[in-house]
Amino acid sequence: MIPRRQFIGSLAALAAGGVSHVRAGDWSSTETRPLDWNYDIIEPIPREGSSRRPVVTGVSLQAGGALLAIAGDDHRVSIYDTQKRDFSKFLEEHRDWVRAVKFSPNGKLLATAGNDRHLYLWNTDQLGEPKLYHENPEAILDVAFSPDGNQVATVGFETKLRILDVSSGKQIVAFDCPSSDNHSVAYSLDGKTISVGGRSGEIRGWNLDDGRLVFDQKVHRQRVRSLEFMPDGRLLSVGDDQMIKVTDLLNSARSTQFQRGFSKLFAAAVLGPNLFATGGSNNNIDIWNIKPKPTHVGSLTKHTGTVSCLEYGNSKLVSGSFDTFVILWDVKQQENGSLQRQTQKNGLNQILK
Repeated sequence: MIPRRQFIGSLAALAAGGVSHVRAGDWSSTETRPLDWNYDIIEPIPREGSSRRPVVTGVSLQAGGALLAIAGDDHRVSIYDTQKRDFSKFLEEHRDWVRAVKFSPNGKLLATAGNDRHLYLWNTDQLGEPKLYHENPEAILDVAFSPDGNQVATVGFETKLRILDVSSGKQIVAFDCPSSDNHSVAYSLDGKTISVGGRSGEIRGWNLDDGRLVFDQKVHRQRVRSLEFMPDGRLLSVGDDQMIKVTDLLNSARSTQFQRGFSKLFAAAVLGPNLFATGGSNNNIDIWNIKPKPTHVGSLTKHTGTVSCLEYGNSKLVSGSFDTFVILWDVKQQENGSLQRQTQKNGLNQILK
């Protein structure tokens, strides 16, 4: 691990730049606002016989923050112990690019999936042989656990959003997606709604109590890359059109949008009731406040490649990048406070029984 506030290798050349401070509707301001957050830089280890670190496309932090899962194009999942500050395990069941990793809400399971069409579920207290294996018809690009941890959803290069039972691995229900290239799936925090987005720019949402399609609109002009529900039930989405959308699936009057302006957006993570982070092809992580109006709080500028994935948990923001590094950021309290996610205990919805 690279010591706090130090650069080595390719990061040594990083210029201390920032992102333009913006007001809603004004993207021409030249003021820069780099944020002074503490951070740790993690350097993934190349596979044996290789000197190349993996391009990072998936990160997930276990509840409590003890373990960090890192996925990339080296066909394996690296498990990093944040307390020992070292890698403790390498999961090597996959035979192709691992696109998604996700710990269950209680941290007891880890889901991994990717281009080999395989979904594995692992018990985190052992991380030996996978607990469960499912083979999908096509490559899997994203996974999400239900808030109660009883189901896991997958999307990817097919027209189906599939929900599986984590105990048996059996498919419970499948919904029709808006395209055959779906990059993100997300459950609402109350477990009542699930949404998907991908290449078409459309977002669809279903009520899980009765399976009704409750939302189906072209929200983005280009590919949707990342979805995450806000605490108030609205859906945060970003994509290739450089737009940030916060959509109320049931009441359009509560929806809002604003433009990032000069980079494709690959990732988003909710940090608080009105705070969230985005990352993309400008190599930066930008922090936003949506109340009382969309405001750019500032930028984290330590990556030197596209920021491909973000996740928030345990007062930490985790970022992965095409520069092959992962950074753990200490989230500073903003005026709205940081969000402490809690496991929902809703039981199974009717459509999933």
